[in-house]
Amino acid sequence: MSLDPTTLKLVMESGSGRQKIYAKLIYRVRRYGNYLLCTLLLGNVLVNNTLTILLDSVLGSGLYAVIASTVAIVIFGEIVPQAICSRHALTIGAYTIWLTYIFMALTFPLSFPISLILHFILGKEIGAVYTRNELLGLLKVTEDHHGIGKDEVQIISGALKFKEKTAEDVMTNFEYVYCLDIQSVLDFRTIREIYDSGFSRIPVYEETKSNIVGVLYAKDLAFVDPDDEMPLKQVLNFYNRELTSVYNDTKLDELLEQFAGGQCHLAVVNIVVQEGSGDPQLQVVGVVTLEDIVEEILQLEIVDETDRIMDNRSQKPRQRNQVDVGGFMGDSPRDRPHMSSQQRLAVYQFLSSSVEAFKSGKILPGILRRLLLQDVVRQYTQEEIQARNVTLYRINIPTSSFTLVLEGHVEVEVGKEGMKFEAGPFHHFGVQALELADSGSGDYVPDFTVRPVSDCVLLMISCNQYLDARKATKFQKTKDQESPAASLFSNHTSPLSSRVEGSVSAPGKLVNGRASRSGTSVKSVPKRLRMGGRQSDREESHRLLLEEDEEDEQVLPSALMSPSSSDGGSSARVTVVEVEMYGVDGGRAEDSSTEPLPDETPHSAADYTPL
Repeated sequence: MSLDPTTLKLVMESGSGRQKIYAKLIYRVRRYGNYLLCTLLLGNVLVNNTLTILLDSVLGSGLYAVIASTVAIVIFGEIVPQAICSRHALTIGAYTIWLTYIFMALTFPLSFPISLILHFILGKEIGAVYTRNELLGLLKVTEDHHGIGKDEVQIISGALKFKEKTAEDVMTNFEYVYCLDIQSVLDFRTIREIYDSGFSRIPVYEETKSNIVGVLYAKDLAFVDPDDEMPLKQVLNFYNRELTSVYNDTKLDELLEQFAGGQCHLAVVNIVVQEGSGDPQLQVVGVVTLEDIVEEILQLEIVDETDRIMDNRSQKPRQRNQVDVGGFMGDSPRDRPHMSSQQRLAVYQFLSSSVEAFKSGKILPGILRRLLLQDVVRQYTQEEIQARNVTLYRINIPTSSFTLVLEGHVEVEVGKEGMKFEAGPFHHFGVQALELADSGSGDYVPDFTVRPVSDCVLLMISCNQYLDARKATKFQKTKDQESPAASLFSNHTSPLSSRVEGSVSAPGKLVNGRASRSGTSVKSVPKRLRMGGRQSDREESHRLLLEEDEEDEQVLPSALMSPSSSDGGSSARVTVVEVEMYGVDGGRAEDSSTEPLPDETPHSAADYTPL
């Protein structure tokens, strides 16, 4: 009787091979619970009474017969059988099943009618049945004996509990949800933000964040070219993803059924808010995903390679080794902050004339122009400044960069008294850092603090970039000393204060007309190449004059030419130009004897590159 029908069914389903056989044999009898109970009790009473009568006849009536019968019944009829059967009930029950059949047959006339009466009054025997909490308690109580690990117990516990949980219990609060405005443009900056967020499904809102109108899949961006700057709204309308919305009290089993049915694996959680006497309003309080439900079932946090946080409750950041695509995606001119040609010319004029570290004695003009084309522009918005607490220079903290304000304003705090003032465009800081780096005298420690206070654009040149420019200048000067003709062509942006007349000289043999030496054929420089104007305050106007004179040619070595102008050693004709420099007053410094063609077109200095 200790083997109830439920236990026998469990053994038949999950026991070993021999246990299944024993359970099937016993279950054939055990399913008639009332009949078996009456049979066993009648047999037990019969044996006890028979033993008492036998002892009474042997020992005589009296105290000895009572003691002997009690000891015999308790020891041999109760203690020993129950001690053995409680540990080996399945085996003993299977091997003694034939004896049970005999007793059931012998007691049938009396036990069967009684079992029918019990069945009518008490109903059918169900067996041991456990609720969720009882099963959970059973697992915990028998944890040391059933051989199930703690992680398995957690999973079973989560599966038993998750039906009682609601969407509000596992959702991510909306304040931590990464969303996109439907008016956003899918350029390099936006796509990089999506990549850095680490999410595969991103809610999209319109006007306010509480108005979720769609969901963007990261895979939808596979065929989007950032250079096209496609509107996000266009992508949403094309894919037309269905948005799932649920209430905060939705059970997780219902939500899991929706996700498993093929709907979006991200749902927006709404709560009904009653404000005043008006109609109830829906308010977005968070989002829930299929991963959240799975984590609740498994009772653990699933952290993949793209997650930025450990869990959605504590929002604890996670250290991850993710490839920084900023350098790759920042190669686009659309994404990288840059100066216009007018700004670059103004910055060049300012640095080369007003900042000692960038004058021609330190940095050649051509190299300075190339330096300004590098990634030296930084742009900060008001929101970014507040979020990141951007500080350009901090008092008593070593720095290694030069900063020039191009747009916006910065706040400068100086002295122990903390005197503050604002500096605007073309104020610069950190020149000493470049000078100390150039002389190798150590780091520069500012005695002031500089912070941006508005949207601003800054020119920031690091000491390493400046040192590279200085090395390039020294190399160019050495090369120019060894090759004067190379200096004329390669450093054409350098201001010339003297008149250059006559033929261009080149290393090796210089010939007028055709030369026997192999080289690149270059059309001769006009007899007069003049540059005028003051270096400190001049505006440049470079004019290219096409010269079609076929008679006067000179031959220069191919090494002096730009690689793009030579093709497998063949000669490339390059029209030499007249370059004129104008002063601040706009007047021409010196007239040229060469007459320009009628269709000449003025160019800025940045429109041509050195050969």
